[in-house]
Amino acid sequence: MQTLELSRFVVRAQRPGNSTFSDITLQAIREVVRFSLNRQAHQLLTVTTVGVERMLKKTGISMTRFGPSLRIGIEQAVALNINLDEKTLQALFGASGVRPSH
Repeated sequence: MQTLELSRFVVRAQRPGNSTFSDITLQAIREVVRFSLNRQAHQLLTVTTVGVERMLKKTGISMTRFGPSLRIGIEQAVALNINLDEKTLQALFGASGVRPSH
């Protein structure tokens, strides 16, 4: 199973307290997934904040934690495995059937 690392997965909020991704951020996530699938990856490993983890969950992305969150500086950080499965593809691309380009 091919795994890629997604480094520095950080999102800057357009409005403080916003609990969803902006359109441009969602487009960037879709492109990361397309890139990964085009390289036959089945999962992404990343470290991010628990706030971003909540937004990923709200989006419907399939993922699991590697363990409990840890305080790093002023943030609570968490290591995640993002599954590039049907649930994630449905959450990001809907019923459009979008798959990696060749």
